Amino acid sequence: KIDCEIAWNAPETCNGELKVSGFAVTGNCLNYVPALNNFMVFLYSTKDRKVNCPQPAVKNHPLTGNMNYACYAKFNEKGTFKFENIPNGDYILKIFAEESEQNYEIFPAQYSFSVSNQPLDLGGIFKVRIFVFP
Repeated sequence: KIDCEIAWNAPETCNGELKVSGFAVTGNCLNYVPALNNFMVFLYSTKDRKVNCPQPAVKNHPLTGNMNYACYAKFNEKGTFKFENIPNGDYILKIFAEESEQNYEIFPAQYSFSVSNQPLDLGGIFKVRIFVFP
């Protein structure tokens, strides 16, 4: 019997039982530049998992095969992104600029990972190349 759900970073005891609703997933861009403020990191799951996403849903996200859109995050001023309360499972990340007048290329095009009962720091996983034409 589970009496309540809580986040991993704010553990509480609920009538002697504890359930963790998900884990933090962080990562960063290897070559952060201010232009990344326009980029979003999209999270997709292999199953239709419920992810508590604080941002409003985005309609124009890049499609990824049979994956299910779960959430998105923005880069902070240090080039780091963070998702909170991500349940165990398999996921894919993709970077996309919703409004960009610049041409860009992202390596890798997507990144696969698994969450398994603990917070996850993916480290530097993406590199963004922005092309400027005179």
